[in-house]
Amino acid sequence: MAYVITNDCINCKACLVECFEVAIFIPAKKILKSKLNKFYISTDHYNIDQSKCSGCILFGFPKCAEICPMDAIKEV
Repeated sequence: MAYVITNDCINCKACLVECFEVAIFIPAKKILKSKLNKFYISTDHYNIDQSKCSGCILFGFPKCAEICPMDAIKEV
């Protein structure tokens, strides 16, 4: 399963600390916005590197989405 961080993200870093796969990052300001399904990769908030994210398959649920206070992490 793939997860994305939506524009509801407030950069609280809760997901960054929770991600043991180091899949969450904030991109450089020079990266252009591109469409990913109905969500956008933003240079203003954290994003998930899909090549590193397993959706916390060992836990049975995505830990980042569980801890997000803004409910900004969605499955796509």
